[in-house]
Parts: sequence; structure tokens; C-alpha cells
Amino acid sequence: FYWEDVDLSYRALRRGLRLVWEPEAVVLHKHETTINTEHFNPKKLSWIKDRNQLLFTWKHLTAWELISIHLPGLLKRLTKPGYWIVLLMALSRLPQLMKGRIIEGREAKLSNAEILQQFFKA
Repeated sequence: FYWEDVDLSYRALRRGLRLVWEPEAVVLHKHETTINTEHFNPKKLSWIKDRNQLLFTWKHLTAWELISIHLPGLLKRLTKPGYWIVLLMALSRLPQLMKGRIIEGREAKLSNAEILQQFFKA
């Protein structure tokens, strides 16, 4: 649901692998073929996307500077109607997420800061 590719890429980066772009590659991607409003209620689809974004953030965010930015943003999002449902959906997966977080911490060779530096070099 829209975050698995980001999660896979971030896990590879944390392990010290490089992400590469192949300009000659051809990919056939039938966008929203199965995950669409025909198969899912639009509101539920939006909630799942938001939940998965939270799960990604919680799984990979380890630097206190980033956490201190995330928490006020999360509180602000809770003022949006229905966002508490997203939060509860994410919290229900916390035990499973924590297992993944432990594995990622053990396997990581780079910190969040080192990865962000790759994208924001001055």
C-alpha cells in the first residue's frame, strides 16, 4: 500500500547498499489495478496509506532530532477529522513493528543522518 517500495529502499540504504537508476529499463506498471476505490472504500484506502506512512516512520526513525520533529507533527495531524483512526490502526501493529525495528537496528550500517546527508549535500 504505497510504502513497501520506500521501506525496501530505505532498508537497503541503511545496510550500506546503493540505489541505482537504469535509464534503459522498461517497467510495465498498472497503477491502481488492485489497490483502488473499486476494491476498497476511498476513506479506508486513505487511512491505510496514512497508517503505512506512520509505520514506516516509526520503524526507521531513530535520531532524536527527527523524532522531536515527528511528534509535534503527529499531534497536529490528530486535529484532522478521523486521523485518530489512522493512529489506532498503526498502534495495533506496534508489537510487530518493534520486532522489525530491532532487526533494522541490528542490520543497519548507516544512521538516518548519514542517509539524509546523501540526499541533501550542500
